[in-house]
Amino acid sequence: MTQIVQRAASDWLSLRRPADEAAREAARPAIAAMDAHLAEQLSDGQTVHVIDLGAGTGANLAFLAPRLAVSQRWTLIDRDEELLDEVPQSMSTTQVIEVTRLAIDLDELEYVLGEDEPTLITCTAVLDVLTESQVLSLATLVAERGLAVLFSLSVTGEVRLHPPLELDFRIGSAFNAHQRRCGLAGPRATVLAAHVLSSHGRDVTITDTPWTLGSGSEALIERYLTDRVGAAVANDPSLRPAAGTWLETRLSQLHQGNLRVHVGHQDLMARRLP
Repeated sequence: MTQIVQRAASDWLSLRRPADEAAREAARPAIAAMDAHLAEQLSDGQTVHVIDLGAGTGANLAFLAPRLAVSQRWTLIDRDEELLDEVPQSMSTTQVIEVTRLAIDLDELEYVLGEDEPTLITCTAVLDVLTESQVLSLATLVAERGLAVLFSLSVTGEVRLHPPLELDFRIGSAFNAHQRRCGLAGPRATVLAAHVLSSHGRDVTITDTPWTLGSGSEALIERYLTDRVGAAVANDPSLRPAAGTWLETRLSQLHQGNLRVHVGHQDLMARRLP
């Protein structure tokens, strides 16, 4: 596995965090099931080693740690040391006994794994920005090692805007193609990982965790639509004039309070083998 191929901007991570947390509430039953499953693996005095891939500024740690009752030690992995430096130095969650930050690439994951300790491999909004080869290698590694998995908020490619406009489909198609450039997994990420894990006999659960955005999410919607158009035009430059007009219309609707946006995501959970 080579390095994670895209760098996340700190301001984008902050902007999307409330929407991510709201979306992940749909996965609460799966998280509870994972917590119970991890508890079954623990011997007296043991903790669960939670390894967070593409950890960024620690949003997954802040969300997931309080929702796991088991004792935890976290290793946050991101090749961007500046993002890791923004992770808070302390936590109010008593279940977390240790947090380690490692500025390394994904291909070094295997060296972080322990031999005989319960381990959960997790990430948020990361799986879809890996290459297909990276996704397959990661899923194979965790399946062969018998590790628990929680991959959250991978895009599905489904985006619905209300009210609809004629150009929505072309922009969506160009955007999804851009997400698959250079062998990136994009919207296929969850399917690819699930296939590998299932083929290794793992118990896989997939939960829809979409963003449902409207009033109160104006800043996120504006950033999302602007970046969406930029990616679509990068993939298909012939869209530029029409896409500019489309964006102006959408932002006008947004500022008038008349726009709703649905962005499909999925969480994948796979339980650790005995």
